[in-house]
Parts: sequence; C-alpha cells; structure tokens
Amino acid sequence: MHATTLGQRHEPAAIHSAVVYHKESGDILHIHHLVVFEGADATALVASLERDSIETAKRADCDPSEVATLTLGERTLQPGSEYRVDPGTRTLVQSSGVTRSAIERTRQKPHLR
Repeated sequence: MHATTLGQRHEPAAIHSAVVYHKESGDILHIHHLVVFEGADATALVASLERDSIETAKRADCDPSEVATLTLGERTLQPGSEYRVDPGTRTLVQSSGVTRSAIERTRQKPHLR
C-alpha cells in the first residue's frame, strides 16, 4: 500500500487495525484499518481507532451493546485468511478456509439490526 501526492510515492510508516466483533459469538463484523504515514501524529490516531471502529459499525446497523472492539498490532491480519475473536480471552483466532468480505458476513448475521 502506498499513497501518491504531487507525484511522490509515500509508503506508510505503520498500519494498525481494530476489529468489531459480536461479544458472544466472536464473529468479526467489521475490520477498521488505520494507515499512518511519516510525519503524522500516530499516538492520537491510534487512540481514536476503537472509537472510529464502533462508529463505523453503528452506521452499518450494529447494536453497540452487542459488540466489542479489539485493537490489533501492526499488520496482524493476513490477506486471504479468516478470523474470529475468542470472547473469553479477547484474542484473535485464525480460522481455516477462504474469507468472505466483512460486509457480506455482516449482512448475514441474524443478531444485527
């Protein structure tokens, strides 16, 4: 991933992620990525990551009382992998199989309003 401004290519200094998941099942309903480029105030941006993740999930009609967030380290998620959260330990668990998009899975969850 990179950005181009005024013809110059910029690589990100860091990529942070947070997942919004159903508190009981551990199903991931939304993945929120934060791309930080050199010179940005990463501390302030990362501090807002969970709040922004919940706000995005609300706009997708998730009931905030039924979901929780888990902030992940840099580049934790591997493309093409499927994940869930173990609600008891609040840890990310990699599943086998090919992932569907987060949007597709969200629309199929009966506990979403």
